Amino acid sequence: ANFLGVQPEDCVALEDSASGVGSAANAGMGLIIGYVGASHIQEQDKQPHAEMLLKGDKSERKRGADVVIWDMEDALPLIRGFTANRAGGIVESHAQKLDDSVLSNLKGQYIINGSPVPPVVETSFLNGDPVNSLV
Repeated sequence: ANFLGVQPEDCVALEDSASGVGSAANAGMGLIIGYVGASHIQEQDKQPHAEMLLKGDKSERKRGADVVIWDMEDALPLIRGFTANRAGGIVESHAQKLDDSVLSNLKGQYIINGSPVPPVVETSFLNGDPVNSLV
């Protein structure tokens, strides 16, 4: 953030490790996106890895990822939604402040941090079009 001349709260971090999420949280990044779709994370480990990224055990204030995604293509809509929120004066970093239209257009599974029971969204296809549904 300093190198680019921007405030950390205006930045987005995309991380796949607990230490990366912890560093982003300690730096005060505005939105932290956890990612579990990388090939080094086995399918059966994706959900537990996502839950670990959400916990924030490596950050000083126990802040974890604000949202965890399974599909890298979902990062850009989240970043655009965060940027629109910041431009509109919404300063909270949490993904719960993202407009429903952003979340409804995500292609893959995701979990938003801070939900009483984190919603898990599965994508199925209807006539070739993705359809997200809560599990």
